Amino acid sequence: MADVQVLNWPPASRSFDDPVDKHRPTRDELVTEFERWADQHDHSLEPAFHRREVAVSSFEVGANDSIERVRVPLVALAFYEAEDSSAAEPRSLRGVVPYTERSQTGNERTHTVHEWLSAVETSADDGRERTTRHGRPTGREEVK
Repeated sequence: MADVQVLNWPPASRSFDDPVDKHRPTRDELVTEFERWADQHDHSLEPAFHRREVAVSSFEVGANDSIERVRVPLVALAFYEAEDSSAAEPRSLRGVVPYTERSQTGNERTHTVHEWLSAVETSADDGRERTTRHGRPTGREEVK
């Protein structure tokens, strides 16, 4: 693991008076990126991540409307490729934890942050690198 960043979840929507916010994704944009990764690998982010429609308060304009809310877990891990200063593309997402692995038999298995961190700790104790059968990190790989 060459680099680690700890970040708070971004706000649900953009703040127009904060210029820094324009360079960070919103919570919805970040979860959408995570969902794309999960779909590409035939996984689901539920139950940890969840989208739902919420009725707008009757005191607000457009009270008959509903809005979508994104529920996120308290702690999640996102794994990105190491940034290459010469790369034209932005860094690519390699994995998200927690996620639920789907099988062709209909069985599901949810991988948690605790399990992942325990696997890394065990791997570090063994002094060996490890990856899951899907090539996602469980050992010494780039984490951001």
